[in-house]
Amino acid sequence: MKNRMNEINKTIIMLKRPYDFFIDSYSVKIKRDRKNNEFVFSQSDTLIAWVIGFAFTGLLLLIGNIKGLELMLRQPTKPIIICILITIILGIAFRYVSFLIIMFEKGLDDYYFGRFNKHDVMPFEVDSDIEAADYDNILISLKQDFGETITYPGQLTEEMKAADLPRLKDFYKRLCAHSRKEMNLAMEQIAEIEYTTHRIDKQKNMQLFEKALSNSKVGYNAKSWSFIRSLLFTLCLLAFLTGVSIVCFSLLLMP
Repeated sequence: MKNRMNEINKTIIMLKRPYDFFIDSYSVKIKRDRKNNEFVFSQSDTLIAWVIGFAFTGLLLLIGNIKGLELMLRQPTKPIIICILITIILGIAFRYVSFLIIMFEKGLDDYYFGRFNKHDVMPFEVDSDIEAADYDNILISLKQDFGETITYPGQLTEEMKAADLPRLKDFYKRLCAHSRKEMNLAMEQIAEIEYTTHRIDKQKNMQLFEKALSNSKVGYNAKSWSFIRSLLFTLCLLAFLTGVSIVCFSLLLMP
């Protein structure tokens, strides 16, 4: 019986809380999806680079011998040149959009690190819920956010709790202000290091830090950008294949 209880206790210790399970699973999913996207981006970019190179080479050959090709194909080369130009333009646009998407994703690295980092940071701004918090909630917030345990020599009445509530809220705000002061000190030191090593203006660095902390603009519309990228990829290949089809069809009709 004792051994059975020990096995149960070990199993309970190994089990994850639902919150930790879903957060960790989502973190793994993001890493896997980003790795898969990098592979797809690399393969599609290589294909489009090859198409652009082939189209550009064909354009140079056409420009160098337009009249000879028209006589050989027995039709104007203008449609072929248009298809080649469209292929090159769409291909370049595709690679540029791919570059933007990669930059957008790289810009999310710090955000993901902050969201999935195992080390929680003490609050440095007072949440709006604190102003409306009651006695029990403010005690919980002090414990969870700052590790502060408030004890009293005896049991408090409801009147005593109500009377002490403003002091607890003020204590919470002072702790937030202290965290903010430590945060500013750390940012100033990092800005100083960046100025010394890379000559980046300290004030600009501080502004970037503040912007990152406020999360004023995080993320991008992945669905829309992916649709634009896929559309450019498809149209580029269609334009290229159309030009190749015209040439092949003309050659087949030659006597």
